[in-house]
Amino acid sequence: MKEIICDTNIWYDLGKGLIQKPKNVKLIATWVNIIELGFSHPEIKEKLNPDDTINAAKAILNYSDEIIEQNAFAYPCAKVEKGVELKSQPSILSILKDIADTGLPSNSTYHTHKYRYDYFIDMKNNFADTYNREKRNIRSKEIYNRARKESFKKSDSAQIEEHVLGLLSDIRDYLNKEQQLEIVFPDDDSFHRTLETIKIQLECFIYTRQTFAKKSILEKNMKIQPNDFFDLLNLIYVGNDKRYWTKEKRWITSIKEAKMEKYLYN
Repeated sequence: MKEIICDTNIWYDLGKGLIQKPKNVKLIATWVNIIELGFSHPEIKEKLNPDDTINAAKAILNYSDEIIEQNAFAYPCAKVEKGVELKSQPSILSILKDIADTGLPSNSTYHTHKYRYDYFIDMKNNFADTYNREKRNIRSKEIYNRARKESFKKSDSAQIEEHVLGLLSDIRDYLNKEQQLEIVFPDDDSFHRTLETIKIQLECFIYTRQTFAKKSILEKNMKIQPNDFFDLLNLIYVGNDKRYWTKEKRWITSIKEAKMEKYLYN
């Protein structure tokens, strides 16, 4: 049976009745899906339709065959550090159940927990700001003429290595700050084996992110948007037998441009 990681918009479409759950597949919801729904509120999303969000939460509860509650940095830890045992984290399923049963949080509840919403928004905005700032730096300092631009276009291998190192750094930061654990590499061979494991086990995320970032740098008018943060993070759950279901053309295109179309469902 095919295992399918779903883009959050798939749950919205299932909730609206625009699509039906496919037969003979296992639909999987992720921490990313739950967090995106949980932090939906009219106070921070002008065009939000509360009924759509409620129905999306119900769709996850009704149609998902599995829910991965591990966040996007905890999930790949076992792939990077064999035998690692993570402390259990509080279940976040109550977020979905509360939305499905009683609707979105009231305005008073929103204001009481506003700092959480602000942190969520800041995290997405910081991602976009950092990417767009880095884009400006690279365009002005590294690809300022045709020759340098052509060289950058051909530097995929080096860019891939940078993204692998970046993800390893994020995983180590998560383990250190949230789990009080540290990955120790006894020698260079162990370190490089870990990098190769990340590249293989998380190739859909790594290669799509690299392709997407490269394209944004080369295309002057393309800007990274805050919502791209969670769209990219959701690809961390894709791999091995898990495929990805999205109807967003920009991500279908990016995944295909990264030559990772084998992971696309439909």
